Amino acid sequence: MAVPLNPDLPSSWEIPGVFFSINLFGQGAGVGALDKRLLLLGHRLSTGTMPPDQPVLVNGQADANQFFGRGSDLARMVAAALSQVGGGVLDVWCCGINDPAAGTLATHLITVAGTATASGSVDAYICGYRASISIASGDTATTVAANLLTEINKLLDLPVTAAAVAGVITLTARHRGLVGNDLPVRVDQVGGAGITFSPGTLTYAVAAAGAGSATVSVSTTVISTPITDLDAAATIAANVAAQINAGGYPVTASVAGAVVTLLYARDRYVHRIAAAIVTSGGTTVTPAVGVVVADAGAQRPTLTTALTNLAGLNGFSGWSPEFIDVTTLGTISTHIEQQGDGRRQKGQMVHVAATTALAVAGAIPPGTTPLLTASPRYSLAWCPESPQQAYELAARTAAMVCAEDYAPRNYDGKPLKTDATVPLLLPPRAIRPSQDDQNAAIHTYFMTPLAVDEIAGTLDVVSGKTTSSSQDGTLHDWGTIRHIDFLRQSFSARLSSVFAGTNLRRNGTPHTANTVTVISIRDQAFLHATVLDAVDLYDGAEAFKDGFRAEPDAILPGRVNCFVPLAVIRSLHQIGAVGAPV
Repeated sequence: MAVPLNPDLPSSWEIPGVFFSINLFGQGAGVGALDKRLLLLGHRLSTGTMPPDQPVLVNGQADANQFFGRGSDLARMVAAALSQVGGGVLDVWCCGINDPAAGTLATHLITVAGTATASGSVDAYICGYRASISIASGDTATTVAANLLTEINKLLDLPVTAAAVAGVITLTARHRGLVGNDLPVRVDQVGGAGITFSPGTLTYAVAAAGAGSATVSVSTTVISTPITDLDAAATIAANVAAQINAGGYPVTASVAGAVVTLLYARDRYVHRIAAAIVTSGGTTVTPAVGVVVADAGAQRPTLTTALTNLAGLNGFSGWSPEFIDVTTLGTISTHIEQQGDGRRQKGQMVHVAATTALAVAGAIPPGTTPLLTASPRYSLAWCPESPQQAYELAARTAAMVCAEDYAPRNYDGKPLKTDATVPLLLPPRAIRPSQDDQNAAIHTYFMTPLAVDEIAGTLDVVSGKTTSSSQDGTLHDWGTIRHIDFLRQSFSARLSSVFAGTNLRRNGTPHTANTVTVISIRDQAFLHATVLDAVDLYDGAEAFKDGFRAEPDAILPGRVNCFVPLAVIRSLHQIGAVGAPV
């Protein structure tokens, strides 16, 4: 049987070296240390000292704050990654990206209204950070807002700035573009009767012309209210408020005329508010909920220079970009696949996360070009209504995997972690995905669900899954692609160390260390497999001995073509058992 050729190694490529292509779709497919280089890719502030698009090694949080600006998305990603694994475990590299030049700043509202008729308190959570104040009887909305603003502004690592005017606190994203929409805000009020806290209002106008529905979207929830032909705007508003108040949503509501005021519900996180009229004509709805940034080209980052600069560096075993729109992910995927070919040989895996509803998040892997479902080099973690931003979760999963010493590690049940300085709160009990939804995330949408361990009180990886939809189930596991990349690096390093600088004898037997044969190359590859086998990094060298092959190249006299079966160690996910009385 002929030895397969490296498809990325043309006859015109004559630079010496070992060039190892990985065939993920074919048949069969010193030990060394794992690559522990993590790349974080996110927005920088203009106050940062590091120029944009320049990869740099970050030695700690102080570096991140200085290089990219405290409170920048990239500095916050560093904080999340380091809180997961601790300092000194990884080489954390960062590449700061400028905001989209024509982008829009997202805003979020905490509107305080009324006058307190009793004392109380309020806790406001922004991306998990808490600002707390007391409310005294007689406090006006302006007073309460000013006091709360003072506490919010003490939180220096928030991804927003805050200002208050006439009782309205406006949280403005530090960065322009789509990422600003992801800002989970929670307001818990105890006592303080007479005071309310609202994320905004919905104003309905014009009577309905035909039946339909009014929808309100908050976080991962869509609330739908029927509309009857000729319903007045005030009637529609009253029905919308009643529907919101009927069931445990992230908001409650009050209504005055045709205006619905949304109110923060205790223990729930509010963002991504939208409203629409479906099917019915005539009626309109106007949300006043801050600025929600539309998914458009002007709101997306430009990565051309950054990716060019990254292409000139050695690979990073883990990437964590903050961007999850399908256009930007497609750009990143194109780069990753090109850099992972049989010539450049960069084994890199991209971790992103989504905190949206199941089907919304699940539309991401099959929505990119190239498809994320066509490769095991991507992971999309899913945690609906997370108290933390999606990119913080992704930075943690990427750091978790990069820090792991054992390449084919099974990540089932591995917890996300933090330290005393970076919050990692659990998602609300009311929105935690059922096992059916977790299974749908894995089986239908090729995502990695994050779920709460109710006993340990931790947020855990249910199963570390890639976005691959391959029929080969082994390609669905984080540990598999990590192991494949390790094996390529390990075999390449071994063959290079033994054969670099030698000469090839096509006839006879070598008599000195200066020459080698094709057979000795094949045998050395197999010998290395036995070394890996002895430490559970190769699944049965003897079983695949006949699969190791080598032969001279038909065109280039100085090239030998090899085939190395990559026998990966598989993750054990389930044990199916049957019991019967005896």
